[in-house]
Amino acid sequence: MGRNAGGLQQVPSVWAHGAARVASPLHGAQEDFLDYDEKLAARVRHALGMRRGVVEQRMFGGVAFLVQGNVCLSVQSDALVARVGPEQMPEAMTRPHASAFVITGQPMQGWVIVGAAGVRTQHDLTTWVDRARGFVATLPSR
Repeated sequence: MGRNAGGLQQVPSVWAHGAARVASPLHGAQEDFLDYDEKLAARVRHALGMRRGVVEQRMFGGVAFLVQGNVCLSVQSDALVARVGPEQMPEAMTRPHASAFVITGQPMQGWVIVGAAGVRTQHDLTTWVDRARGFVATLPSR
């Protein structure tokens, strides 16, 4: 495993530029696997900083950032998914461009998805990164 330009540990399954192409085990053909905003991912890397225990991994159809083994943030398409915890969820949902993160038809408790307009400025993004990092810091390392 190497480190990307932001100094974060990067697992081999993550590619540096947006949509990745992988071989399908069924067909042997190349298929699009990940589609996310690489500029937003780079901004998240920068906001997280070079910290020990931060790893990138493909997840949720995008790229996820794990802190001490716990998923903290993810970039999907042009949106940010932030793990804020169940207690912070009601307040987080009042923030502009934030809504419940829904997977398999069910909202995930303690997770919000923030549209591109909600992370347009570095201040907005840093606020979400700090909020998610603060919650994940309360979890045991995995």
